[in-house]
Amino acid sequence: MDKEEKSPRRIEMLQEQKEIDKKHNELIRKSKEEIFEKYRQDLPNVLKSRMEEISTQIANQITLSRSDKREAISPALVYQWIKSPVFAPARCKYTAEDLLIILDNYTTMVAEINKTWTYVPTRENFCAFCGISIYQYNAWLRDTDRMERMNAMSQVELYIVDMQQSMAQTGETKEVTTIFRMKAEHGMIEAKAPQEITVKHDISTSQIQEQIEAIKKGKSLEPVEMKENSDGIFKQRGNKWV
Repeated sequence: MDKEEKSPRRIEMLQEQKEIDKKHNELIRKSKEEIFEKYRQDLPNVLKSRMEEISTQIANQITLSRSDKREAISPALVYQWIKSPVFAPARCKYTAEDLLIILDNYTTMVAEINKTWTYVPTRENFCAFCGISIYQYNAWLRDTDRMERMNAMSQVELYIVDMQQSMAQTGETKEVTTIFRMKAEHGMIEAKAPQEITVKHDISTSQIQEQIEAIKKGKSLEPVEMKENSDGIFKQRGNKWV
């Protein structure tokens, strides 16, 4: 058996199979890229059709929920409605103009869904709507070699962050959950209240008057040492004249 596996004919057959697989995979890759390019070139019309389908799905689900008293819309249903029918292959990229068209339709869709059910825009569901991976999203957001596309992605990011903050502030979503998500996904840092230090001078009115008179006579105070007590209050130690 070992001799058969190591035979020249066996090696040749394996090499031929590798070449067949390589050509097959290349054919699939090119087909996906062609499909994506056709989709991208007709993007405005394609998105218009998709938006009409989403509106129909929402209306149908509302009608269905009224008949059997189920929740009108759920995250799982929305994901099924909004996900792109075409996923962008690795070598294919949306232009800045493409992304702004997608963002315009995405914001319209979010507004439409929120008429019926609270729906929070996120990076993940934008990627589903757009047909890209979260890896592509993050890479394009930081790609300084493609400034126009990076600026378009910045607009997407600003919209998502602003909507999440606004919905948390108005009570549409839980503020704690939103803060956690924004820290994890958008690198937001929660502002901390400034710390205050109370300084209390342990000195009487007569001592203050003595200091004033001493200064008038040209004398000066030795350095004053401030010490914090157990209550967290700083007190003055030493008030001799030199």
